[in-house]
Amino acid sequence: MAAAPGTPLLLSAQGVWALSGTPVLHESFATWCALHPGQACTLWAGADVLVDLLADNDPALRAPAARTAWARRVLQHYHGDDAQTWPLWPWLLHGAAGTSALRGAALAALRADATAQGVTLRAVLPLWPQLLRGALAEVVRPQDHHCCWLVEAPLAAPATAAPVLTQVQLQRGRITGLQRRRLQGPVGAALQGLLDEAAQPSAHTLLWWGAPPLPDDTWPVELRPAQVLPDGGRLALPAQPAPGDFLQPEPRASALAWLWLATCASVLAVAALEAHGAWQQRAEAQTPGAHSASLVAAREGAVPSSPVPPASAADGTGPALQDLQARRGHPWAAAFGATELPAVAGLRWLAMEHGATGELRLQGLAKDPDSVHRAAAALRLQPLWRHVLVARLEAHEAVAAGAGPAPAGSPLSFEIVARLRAPAP
Repeated sequence: MAAAPGTPLLLSAQGVWALSGTPVLHESFATWCALHPGQACTLWAGADVLVDLLADNDPALRAPAARTAWARRVLQHYHGDDAQTWPLWPWLLHGAAGTSALRGAALAALRADATAQGVTLRAVLPLWPQLLRGALAEVVRPQDHHCCWLVEAPLAAPATAAPVLTQVQLQRGRITGLQRRRLQGPVGAALQGLLDEAAQPSAHTLLWWGAPPLPDDTWPVELRPAQVLPDGGRLALPAQPAPGDFLQPEPRASALAWLWLATCASVLAVAALEAHGAWQQRAEAQTPGAHSASLVAAREGAVPSSPVPPASAADGTGPALQDLQARRGHPWAAAFGATELPAVAGLRWLAMEHGATGELRLQGLAKDPDSVHRAAAALRLQPLWRHVLVARLEAHEAVAAGAGPAPAGSPLSFEIVARLRAPAP
């Protein structure tokens, strides 16, 4: 029987919230452990201490190990060498593969705090997948394109920090986009601004976690909260967390799985022994004939065999001709059509590079990072592209000659890279 998850705790940038009954804020996990020695708990990570990466629909990234290595490279590029030590949890949710990173937290320190007070730390998991489950439960008529707005606000009023929004785009039930940002200023106006910038029409569901909001006249009608949590006993947290978490990214195999693996190994060993015996018998049976044939060949002299020309020389296809054929067979029209993105406010495109190798590079200027990530998210929705990444995002010192005026504010220079989903012919 699975062990009970224990007291649910929320790890946030403000500290650790105890979620049993009325939420209570503690300065740290060590503080909660000192007040509750010998107890068990499950630690849920809030959006403000998480970085989530959504992988492309590439079979090579379905394996947790490959996805973890990919996430390490991306995190190091954007957050520096410190991100190499962040705990990772590779997940598979709603037909999509991704990785969650626990920012600025050391698992060794959490375990040490728990051990010092005899506390059993059952699991460390991100909160947003549970909120997504609650939001989808409110959907009466599923649409082909659906956007879930998961807002995590401080659990006590007055709010001491801006709410954090996790936007999850779904297409026919499959996650196709995942973005996170802070809602600065009046929440209703911030939500309306994001709704106006939506790349495509979608159905919308908003779930609010935290102190109840106070919608005003600026709050969009489409984004009235479908559910406000936590509300007493209804925390939208499962009775038992799913297998796999930050403490243990890959679930342990059950005893039945180990038994099945041992049985398979035994069957393969027996088959290998039988195959080896059969091969020896065949070799012994063929030895006399082979020996006689070698003597005849030695007496009569070996006939030299003519060299086989390389395949490229035989069929007349050299590297130049192969390159020409690759260029002629490349889906140029489809590739250029798939780069036609919806207009994104605050962007100015400067250059596009695409060749027969299948690599795409888009360069431009932006007034803020969010507009760049929205453009990248729109490109990920195109089925022709995979491995869409913001490869460069930095302050732009001087606008290139002939590029025209830069967006208002301090311009940022960016580069988005992608590859064709199917290998270039």
